[in-house]
Parts: sequence; structure tokens; C-alpha cells
Amino acid sequence: MSSDSPAPLPADPGPGIPSSADPAASAAPGWVPPPEELLTYNAKLGLVLFVVYTSLYASFVLISAFFVDWMSVLWAGVPASVWSGFALIAIAVFMAVLYGVLARDAVEPLRE
Repeated sequence: MSSDSPAPLPADPGPGIPSSADPAASAAPGWVPPPEELLTYNAKLGLVLFVVYTSLYASFVLISAFFVDWMSVLWAGVPASVWSGFALIAIAVFMAVLYGVLARDAVEPLRE
């Protein structure tokens, strides 16, 4: 073993240095963690959107795997599989914007 190895870090980093065990201590002064009801609402919203998109994507994969004839149909000279792929991308962007609009960053709208 080499004597050049660094010394272990102390449990208490010292005055003025926040401990990594307390995330609020490393935040900006005056920062207050959001209330639990806000985190729950945003988490549920994100989970619902995730499940919807995952269902759409799984449908696309299953149709592509088992109904190849459907995906080879040409629409305006382009295979349906390409249109479906573009649609999945557009839906993902739309759902991201939807989450951005619906997600709450304050508690007041929840209490109305």
C-alpha cells in the first residue's frame, strides 16, 4: 500500500461548509423545500404522462413486430412506420409541453 493515498474526509467538514447529509444546507439562502402535496401532484402528473407515452410506444413496437403489412402501407409515398415514428416524437414533445404547463411550482393553485 502506498503512503501517497489521500486522507479520509472528516465527518464534519468544518464551519461554513455544508454537510452533504443535509441537502437544504447546500441550497441558496432562504430556500424552502416545496410542500409534500406539491411534490405528490407533480409526481402523479409525470407518472400518468409516462404511462400514457409508454403505452403508445409499446403499441407502436407491437404493431411493428406483428403487423408488418400495416406498417408498410404508403401514405403520401412514405411508409406508415415512418409517419408513426414522427407521430411518437411529436406526441413526446406535446406531452413535455403539457407537463410544463400543468406542473405546479407553487401551492396556491392547489388550494383554490
